[in-house]
Amino acid sequence: MIATRFTLALFVCVAIVSATEWPCKFQLGADYYDLTPLSGIVYEGYDEFGLSYFYQVCDPTVTGGSISSEAPCMDGTQVCQDLNGVGVSCGVGEPSYGSIKIIGDTPTSGVQMITDDGTFGCGNYKRSAYTSVVCLDDFPDKSEGYIETVTENPSCIYFVKMYSVYGCANRTSADNYDYRCCSYASSSSSTSDLCLATSAATLSCPAVENKNLVSSHLTNDCSECTTC
Repeated sequence: MIATRFTLALFVCVAIVSATEWPCKFQLGADYYDLTPLSGIVYEGYDEFGLSYFYQVCDPTVTGGSISSEAPCMDGTQVCQDLNGVGVSCGVGEPSYGSIKIIGDTPTSGVQMITDDGTFGCGNYKRSAYTSVVCLDDFPDKSEGYIETVTENPSCIYFVKMYSVYGCANRTSADNYDYRCCSYASSSSSTSDLCLATSAATLSCPAVENKNLVSSHLTNDCSECTTC
């Protein structure tokens, strides 16, 4: 097992197996999503109290961090909380799936995965989790794989939100493309005045001094990346 710590303070991801137990491709209404490039990764998010939450997009996760091998999460858990070395299941079984249309005041796209029947913890209620993969293109201030602080509101219902290019509707795997086109605008403008091409394998556009990222898309035609 190979562990990789990213520069983002909010998560650690660990590469594991590539086979998936749950679907990674969805047709949600008129929109198609392919989360396959995110499979085989265990993500770790944190809540405001510093507790860790481990999850995968297309597979169960029953351990991580300091969770004891003698106290893992229940089989089939998607989001597994590390509560002082004890695994707490925040939802069990294949998720139900829904589409995301807006975050705050920003129209966007994405997939929301909902699991319930987790560990008891709120009287007679079992824990549930809402795990979202949101389109990165609509949030240029975020980076690929960025995980917001995990929230619990109301009690025993957990919300995990991650940003990725693969959360964008009708975006297929970068393996099918050669280039990523990146469009930028001056800090004081919303009109693109700089466009450049980078490798499709690059999951996010590079930072450009005094420029804000406006949009990005995958293509096989490099000329699309030279005209704003």
